[in-house]
Amino acid sequence: MSNGTIERILRSSAEDPRKVMDATRFEHDHHKGVIVLRGPMVYLDRLAGEYFIRGWIDPATRTLKDDFQIAVDAVFKRRVYLDQAYSEGQELPTKVIDRLRICESTCRTHERIGIAVSAEEMVTRAEIGLSFKISGRRDAVEVNIPPGYFAGVLAAYHAHRDG
Repeated sequence: MSNGTIERILRSSAEDPRKVMDATRFEHDHHKGVIVLRGPMVYLDRLAGEYFIRGWIDPATRTLKDDFQIAVDAVFKRRVYLDQAYSEGQELPTKVIDRLRICESTCRTHERIGIAVSAEEMVTRAEIGLSFKISGRRDAVEVNIPPGYFAGVLAAYHAHRDG
């Protein structure tokens, strides 16, 4: 666990808590007055899509300021307007973070969606993982995060908090 560049790991490595923990980064943001925890990026099945977990830590208390957040970046050929995530018939707390349309030789749309996950839910997900679907007007993206990814991010957070 160190500061530096954003780490990316293979989907198969996302199942290994140790690899996830080692690839989790902490960066002190002096302007916002927080330490940003950022788990490694993991590629989705979709071309150029990825997910990661992040959190914001109070530097004075070394505790989480709010919920963790699963950030999902998805890439589409057209505008999709992702807006709500569901898992096992339940709505997940979903926030649209960014939408970007890029047209060069071809056009593509990048959308980033955030899903809030409480610290208590992170502990549960470290045992069972999380599978969910983010729906939009024209398409959707499915994400499967293995238990080891949650366990690795939690272990990194606890080591930072207790260290």
